[in-house]
Amino acid sequence: MGETATRILLGFVIAGAVVLVAGVVLLIWLLATGAQGRRAPATDEPPVVRLAPGQRILSLSRGPDDLAILLEDEAGRQVLRLLDPDSGATLHDLPVTTAP
Repeated sequence: MGETATRILLGFVIAGAVVLVAGVVLLIWLLATGAQGRRAPATDEPPVVRLAPGQRILSLSRGPDDLAILLEDEAGRQVLRLLDPDSGATLHDLPVTTAP
């Protein structure tokens, strides 16, 4: 192997090592801040779910990032409410209707 080919190969090895180290550092940083950075910090107080007068909970299920509660009011109308499990804040209210 010639001297020029050896230098080119050495350059590829050094560049690959730099890219590998940068990738490992980036991966560690993303693991440390990525998943936890999206969620609100938990407080000592439990979250409170506020219902309108006459509403009752029919069903409750837990997803990876939210809680789904099926509510029914005095008139029989149903709403699927998605909640943030950490704060209890309402993310979405989806009215439940019958199909035409």
